[in-house]
Order: sequence, then C-alpha cells, then structure tokens
Amino acid sequence: MKIKDRLDRQDNEDIIIIGEAVEAFLRSDAGEIFHLMISNLQKLEMQNSRNGSISAERALGRIEAYETVISDFQTFVDRKYEIQRPVETAPPETEVAEEITRPLTGGEV
Repeated sequence: MKIKDRLDRQDNEDIIIIGEAVEAFLRSDAGEIFHLMISNLQKLEMQNSRNGSISAERALGRIEAYETVISDFQTFVDRKYEIQRPVETAPPETEVAEEITRPLTGGEV
C-alpha cells in the first residue's frame, strides 16, 4: 500500500508504519538537514521582517507554518507510541480482598 493511501486511511497499522518512517527520517542525516533548513528559514523570515522586506505579520505566519510542519512530523511519532503503549489492566483480586468481603459467620453481631 502506498504511503498516500495510508495517510488518507490512518488506521492503527497505518499510523504505526507512518510513525516509524517519520521517526527514522527525523533521526537520519536527512532529518537533521531538514531541521537545520527549517531553522535557517525561520531566521531568514525574522531578518526579512526586521529589515522591512516583508511585514512582521507575514514573517510570523511563515514561521508558524514551519513550526506546524515540525509539529505534524512529531505527532506521527507520538501517535505511533500511543498506539503501541501497553494497555494497563487491573490486578487480580487476592485472597485477602476476598476475606474482607465475606460476611462474618458464627457468634452474635
């Protein structure tokens, strides 16, 4: 199945596969380059805003868009771990707990 189809469907298996791919990308040299490029673009937007090349609102909008891209990548990884996290179950009752709930027998109350 193609990644595009998995992005459209996004069932648990798809989320895990996408999350693994995104995580591998972010940890690779290409992921490091990606982070550095985004960081440099954000710095460039701030400089352009300071020197008047673009308005502060436009620079802020672009910076927020870059942050959204990074956040979306991290969300795929977070969702993968959320799905893979083991479900906690209640511990089984012990004999001591059963003794506490049994009615007393013999003697007067």
